[in-house]
Amino acid sequence: MDERTLWKRECNKVKIETVYSNPWFSVKSRNDYFSLEYDTPQIIVLATVENSVLMVKVNRPLINDTPWELPAGGAHQNESFVRTAQRELSEETGIFIADLKRFTRTGALAEQAGRSNELIQIMKIELTPEEYQARIEHDAEITEVRLFSRKELAASIVSGAFYLTAPVAVIARYLLTESP
Repeated sequence: MDERTLWKRECNKVKIETVYSNPWFSVKSRNDYFSLEYDTPQIIVLATVENSVLMVKVNRPLINDTPWELPAGGAHQNESFVRTAQRELSEETGIFIADLKRFTRTGALAEQAGRSNELIQIMKIELTPEEYQARIEHDAEITEVRLFSRKELAASIVSGAFYLTAPVAVIARYLLTESP
């Protein structure tokens, strides 16, 4: 299956008009029903180290917070899912993995099915403790990088400390399907 069909569900039954666009996304109208659509695939990376999950604390001025998230971002033009995962992991955590075969696509999420036709691709990778310890400088928007144990992950979801939909969904799926 073509990667494009994996990340974008098209609505062909109505006329689509772009009413706003910028380098990252566009707002489209379908008979006065508006949607937010990214111009390239969106990837979220589930990186694990010995049953712990690697998370990043990201400065988000729009919500005036620095929530814990999984490394994530958009593909560059014509960039594959796996290369996007490799780049985002490196940019946000300082961990570069040269072997692309270590990344596995494990599924997708529809984050806002009522407002977007995007499917966020989940890419998983198992890191060694040495790779985690050897991380280097990362993006300035990332204020902290750390590992969360399974117990900490579950407690953070239940308490509301983790509240962004995509990371919560990916972590919940991980906790429910991966045995410790």
